[in-house]
Amino acid sequence: MDLSLPVGMNEYYGRNIDTMPRILEAGETPIWTAKLMEERLNRGKQYPHLWKYRDTSDLAIFPLETRDIFYILLTSDNKGGISENGKKGLELIKEGNLTPKHWATVENLEELRGDNLIEMKVSQKDKPYYRGWGLKPEQVSKFDLWRVIARHPDFVPEKYAHDENLLEEYNYRVRVKTGINKVMRLEMGNVLGSQRNLPIDKTFLALYSLWTVGKRECHETVGTSTLCCGSIVNYERGSFIGLDKKLFK
Repeated sequence: MDLSLPVGMNEYYGRNIDTMPRILEAGETPIWTAKLMEERLNRGKQYPHLWKYRDTSDLAIFPLETRDIFYILLTSDNKGGISENGKKGLELIKEGNLTPKHWATVENLEELRGDNLIEMKVSQKDKPYYRGWGLKPEQVSKFDLWRVIARHPDFVPEKYAHDENLLEEYNYRVRVKTGINKVMRLEMGNVLGSQRNLPIDKTFLALYSLWTVGKRECHETVGTSTLCCGSIVNYERGSFIGLDKKLFK
């Protein structure tokens, strides 16, 4: 028995376009960002494997019309139930539905609409942070993307919300684990930066991921916690956790 993760959590490694169909076929719920943050806080000491790089089921959708607005699709509620539009979004992560740069194609954005499709506006002031600038600890709790991803009850529908203190507690724990202050980063430069590598004729989606958190004795940095969004639906080293339905009964 694999004891690196709590009972009811199953690891899936490899290309997300291969593993996502397997997770859904198994009747499991792919872990979402706030759930992973919560599990890291509550059981990360007993199961340090939780702090490794993980992809999540929160989807970023970039419409054809503009790059100043994007959407976050929260595919499952806080009880592990996958919504109808969430399932449609996850089912797009499959072989044969890729743009040339390995994002997943969205043919009909209207099919994904619902109260769990959250519109995000990217201001000129915030663009540097989306491209990888580190957020200072006091900035994290005020940054809308982090608040939506952490599912603060003021920013998402009630059935999707987590504890309002989750982001603050996670931010603090990351700082303790890494030993640095400038730790919470957003890597979305490849979709909000240069237009050269983007599909110019398609709406597309990407995955959010939480990177490894811990001290590293390399370069000038000893650790980071990064919320990554990019061309990873075809990432060969993808890492998902499937949650057994029994965990939510």
